[in-house]
Formats: sequence, C-alpha cells, structure tokens
Amino acid sequence: MSGYNSIPPVNHVPGSQSVNEDAALIFSAGNGNPLSVSDLADPYYFTVTLSVLHGTLTLSDTTGLHFIFGGPPPNGDGTGDGTADRIMTFYGTGPAVNAALEGLLYQPDANYAGPDTLTITTNDQGVDGLSNQSSDTDSVPIAINAVSNDPAVAHNDAFTTNELTTVAGSLFADNGSGADSDPDGPALAISAVNGSAGDEHAFERQLHLHVGRRRHRDR
Repeated sequence: MSGYNSIPPVNHVPGSQSVNEDAALIFSAGNGNPLSVSDLADPYYFTVTLSVLHGTLTLSDTTGLHFIFGGPPPNGDGTGDGTADRIMTFYGTGPAVNAALEGLLYQPDANYAGPDTLTITTNDQGVDGLSNQSSDTDSVPIAINAVSNDPAVAHNDAFTTNELTTVAGSLFADNGSGADSDPDGPALAISAVNGSAGDEHAFERQLHLHVGRRRHRDR
C-alpha cells in the first residue's frame, strides 16, 4: 500500500472576486463562483482550513462535519464553529465538505474597503489519518469596493401663494435653499413632520399658507 493516496487533493476555486463594502459575497454554483474539493484517490475524509483576513466566513451547512480546535497545522489551525469565523478547521466526508462549501458566505468587516484573501487548505488524511498525507492550498483574492457613507443633505423650503391657491411641487426640489440629496441613496423620504413621524402628505395637511406670507419648513 506504499503507493496508496499519493495523489494530492485538489481545491476547485474561482478567480478574483469583488463585493461592495458591508455587503455579503456568496460562493455557489448559481453565482458562478463555487468552491469544492476532490481527490482522485477518493479519500473517505478531508480536513479543510478556511481563513480570511478582513472578514468572516459562514458555511452553508455543517451536517456531518467535525470542528478542530488547537494543535499544529494542518489539523488544528482554526478556532471556529462554521458561523462568522475568521478562520476555521473541520473534517468530514467529501460530500459533507462540498455541501458545506456550496453557499459559503463571506462578510467583510464593517466599513472595510480594500483587498482580502480567502485561503483554503485541504488535507486528504493519508492512508490511516496519520501517514502519507498530502494537501493542497489555494487562495481567492477578494476586492471590497468602497461605498460612500455620506449622509443625506436636506435644505429648508420656502413657498409663497395667494389666498385659496394650491401650491404644488416636490419638497425635495430646490425651493429656495437648494435641492435635498443623498450621494449614496436610497430614494429620499420624509421621516418626521414638526418633530413627529410622518410623510409628505402629513406635511401637506399641516401646511397653512397665507397671502403674502412665507412659511419655512425645517428638517
């Protein structure tokens, strides 16, 4: 049996990935970026270590997996349990490992933008879990794109109208002091009227315009 399992396992990884700041990245066949492992020698168990530098990883399924804590590599460089871990080490059968990797979720650190690297190391456990082991290590570069966190900017509005004349227009438009805006949106909405929760229609109900007078709304 000296030649048994001389072929190392193979990590199947996608190319470089990108995701927006604070958004999740999912590795899956459906997204065109799956992760999986295989071995032509068809070992019964794989030991896998996953790690990132600027985020966390969550397996899609931990059924049939056993997590390893402490000890030297390659069987003990993780401290995770498969949920929101920066590094984790686990072992299981090939189908169990690949089921866990399908749908792996990467979540970058809050407000972090810049490069990261997902590293996967797979060990095939050799003949008896101790001897003639072989392994494969691969990395997936991840670019986290910066997203503007600038706050919304609101300006006072001023209206003038004649008695019994309706005023029409958008409260978000430039009504004398500049248009309201939000560089990184979503669409603007009114959250309070005179300090109380409400919307644009609530403001309309409270607005009273008089001849020759200008009423200002502060937000």
